[in-house]
Amino acid sequence: MVRLPRDVENSFEEVHIQKIWNILEEKFSFNIKGWKEDFGKYLASQSRQISERQAFIEFGLKKIQPLLNGILKRTDYHPTWINLMRWVVKNR
Repeated sequence: MVRLPRDVENSFEEVHIQKIWNILEEKFSFNIKGWKEDFGKYLASQSRQISERQAFIEFGLKKIQPLLNGILKRTDYHPTWINLMRWVVKNR
């Protein structure tokens, strides 16, 4: 299980998931249909104790963050995914 900053942990809800998908599509031209299919497979492979919210966070860290860091020319471990979640929680 991933440790999140408190502001994200306390405020990030399932409604924010769709907002993040929208940002990924608008700003980075992600094929959301394909990514949602991949996420659905990832979610189905998780244990039942893992919520959709937690699975989405982990999926983003494992699959999406490396792509965003590459696009944005950031180091591999830059917390781009956490920062995106924080921005959505605070600004959207």
